[in-house]
Amino acid sequence: KKRLKEEEREEREREEGERRRQEEEERQKKLDDEANKWLDLISVENTGSGENDVIREDQGLLQRFVDYIKTKKTVSLEDLAQEFGLKVQECINRVKGLEQMGRLSGVMDDRGKFIYISEEEMRAVADYLGERGRVSIAELARKSNEFIDLSAKQQQSVSAAASGS
Repeated sequence: KKRLKEEEREEREREEGERRRQEEEERQKKLDDEANKWLDLISVENTGSGENDVIREDQGLLQRFVDYIKTKKTVSLEDLAQEFGLKVQECINRVKGLEQMGRLSGVMDDRGKFIYISEEEMRAVADYLGERGRVSIAELARKSNEFIDLSAKQQQSVSAAASGS
């Protein structure tokens, strides 16, 4: 009986180890896919010191893209595309991908704008809804204007917040 319990425990540990390994592989695949999406934005003029330079440049470009959106708060997707040398549809796809990855959060409106909403702002809206319960859309819109700051931020404060300073 004791041996049976030991075998069951070992089997659970093996399954847990396998599950963790698969999760790590999926996480790495997502990171690789994201990097590959951005690689087409990078052109290498001279041969550099290798792949690490491309990856660092790619990550820098991604961070610049995210920081640009966070700084502007309300961004025309057309302006964003122009800023980064992309087509508008590519920008939409990148923003949606960054949202799915949790790097950005916000709302894309029907006029071709993306409005960045920070976690703190979302939490404030959620807390309000939790306190009030049912509210009308008009009331929510009115209150959201108090919780969500749509003015552009200074670049330095966004980068500092992103680096955890």
